[in-house]
Amino acid sequence: MTDNTSTVRTRGSAAPGKSRLSKKSAAWAGAALLCLSACTTSDEKDPAPDTEKGILFALTSDYKTGSYSVVGIDSAFIANQIAPIHSDAVVRYLGGNDIFIINRLPRNNLQIVDRHNLHTVLEVGFPSLSNPQDVELNDSLLYVAFYGTDKIGIYHQGEGAPKGEIDLSAYADSSDKLPETSDLLFVGDTLYALTQNLDTKNGFVPLTAHLLKIDITTRKVTQALELPYGNPAGMTYDPASGKLYIPCRGLYSNPDYSVKADGGIVVVDLSKFTIGDTLATEADLGGNVNQAILYKGSLYMDVGADAAEKIVAISVADGMARDIVDLNPYSVGGMAIDAKTSTLYLGDRKKGAERLRIFDADTFQEKEGSKLDLGMPPVDMVVVR
Repeated sequence: MTDNTSTVRTRGSAAPGKSRLSKKSAAWAGAALLCLSACTTSDEKDPAPDTEKGILFALTSDYKTGSYSVVGIDSAFIANQIAPIHSDAVVRYLGGNDIFIINRLPRNNLQIVDRHNLHTVLEVGFPSLSNPQDVELNDSLLYVAFYGTDKIGIYHQGEGAPKGEIDLSAYADSSDKLPETSDLLFVGDTLYALTQNLDTKNGFVPLTAHLLKIDITTRKVTQALELPYGNPAGMTYDPASGKLYIPCRGLYSNPDYSVKADGGIVVVDLSKFTIGDTLATEADLGGNVNQAILYKGSLYMDVGADAAEKIVAISVADGMARDIVDLNPYSVGGMAIDAKTSTLYLGDRKKGAERLRIFDADTFQEKEGSKLDLGMPPVDMVVVR
C-alpha cells in the first residue's frame, strides 16, 4: 500500500466520536488524501465473518514486515496475518466501526480498518518525515499527533480530508524546534496532548515535557503544565477520580546501558489542572515505566528492568505494585484488557516462542489455551467491542 497516491473515496456516514504513543505547506494538502476501494485488496485475506462479537485486534511485526491478526474473545475465531501494515506501527480503537493503525516513519499514514469485515477501507497519508504517533476522535474529526511537525493535524474521519491544525510551536524545544507530540486524549470535549521535547540532535535526551490543555473550538492551547519528569510514555484517565496518570521514563539507561530509574508516574487533577504527588517512582518499581491500562483501581503496566521485563498492577490508592508475570528483556509486544471477561492479553516476543498470552486479570493466572501463535511476533493490540 502506497502512502501518497490515490483518489478520494467517501466512506459514508462517519462513526461517532468517543472520549477516552514540518510546518504547514502544500505538502499537507497534497499528502493528506489517500483511500482504497471498498473491496478487499490483493494482499488481504477474507477472514471468517465472526467479528460482531468482541475481538482482540493485534499488530504483528518482525521489524521488516508487518501484518494484523484477530482473535475472538467471545468465540473461537482466529485469523492470522489478514493484511500487511508497516513494520513500525501502533493501533487504536476509539469506538464505532473504525480501527486505526498508525503507520509511523517512513510510511507516515493512518490505515483505517472496518471492524466488521477486517478490511482496510481508507488510508490517510501524511507528509514525509511527519512520523505520526497517536490519533484521537471527536465529532467525526481525527486529531493526529506527530513527532516530525509542530502541529496537531485535523482530518475528516469519513474521507480523510484535512480540516486544519493546532499550532504547538510555542512548546517546542530549542534543539530541533519540535515539541515531539506523542499522545492525545479527549476528556469530554477537551483535548489533552503530551509533548516529550526530546533533544533529537544529542541522543534523544529528554528536555522539559508538557501536558497541554486544548480548546478544540478555538484550536488553541489554553493551559500548559511542565511535568516533573521527562519522556512521558502515555496518559491514562480515571473518570471516577478525575485524575490523569502519566508514566514518565526520563532517560532509558545509564552510560553502561543499565536501566536508569529517574522517572515516575505523575498524577494530574484535571478539575484543577494541577500536578499532585507522584504515585510511584521508577526507583520504587525497579525499572522504566511504560503506558498503563486502568482496570479495577490499578494501573497495569510493563516495567523494564535490567534482567527482565515484568507486568505489574499498581494500585492508584497507594502506589503499591503486584507482580503478574516476568518476561525476557525487550520482549513485551503489547497489552490489552477486556473488562467484560476480566481478561488480560499480553504479547510475548521471546525469540523462538513468540505468542499471545492470556491471563485472568483478577487472579493473574494464565488461562488454559494461552500462548497463541499470531503468525509473527506481536507488537501492539486493542480490544474491540
